[in-house]
Amino acid sequence: MQSDADGNVRADLTVTNAWTVGKVSYIETATTDKIDYSDGVSCVAHMPYVFEHLEGTFTSQNSTSGTLSTDSITMDCNHGIGSLQFNAGKGSWTAQL
Repeated sequence: MQSDADGNVRADLTVTNAWTVGKVSYIETATTDKIDYSDGVSCVAHMPYVFEHLEGTFTSQNSTSGTLSTDSITMDCNHGIGSLQFNAGKGSWTAQL
């Protein structure tokens, strides 16, 4: 889809996190995800999906690292555009405290 129109995005996220000895877990789950463009095009994502999931361990007193993942996303759009598919993501992260 290509649109030069300005858009408004609404996304509601639910956050779940946990810290245990030496480990961290953080999950953002999208419960609403909609884009409304000024030209009348609207796209709505299939719900729910994991927007961001971090898992990690503390590698020292001041450092942590781990994996990051995101779900694939399907959005249905009006005006004959149909469905848009966004691939899942995977990676790693590090942080200094």
